[in-house]
Amino acid sequence: MADLFPNAPPPKLSMEEKRRVARRFRRAANRTDACGLLGFALTLLVSLADLPFAGFFLAAGFLLIAAFCLGCVLTYHRCPACGNRVLRGEYGRYLGPFTWRGYECPVCYFTPDWSR
Repeated sequence: MADLFPNAPPPKLSMEEKRRVARRFRRAANRTDACGLLGFALTLLVSLADLPFAGFFLAAGFLLIAAFCLGCVLTYHRCPACGNRVLRGEYGRYLGPFTWRGYECPVCYFTPDWSR
């Protein structure tokens, strides 16, 4: 949204709406992180151990890695509160897997910490 309307002010959200958006964002980010860790752990486990259902575990690992990639695209592409695009190097921040906890939007000052 910020790309289409660069001078538009960020939306005015009540404190409860900010908390709801932050909670939803944290859940999506935690799911993305979990898919990535489980996918990489399964593929590493299959490559290191001789398991009876190795093909099944390898396929599950690749599906979890695909879910991780899709989750990254859907979750970390824009600020969940104002829609500002988050790109690598913009404002010295990168919103992505395992680094999203320290994110603060430079436009609307959204942070994943719902207590603020």
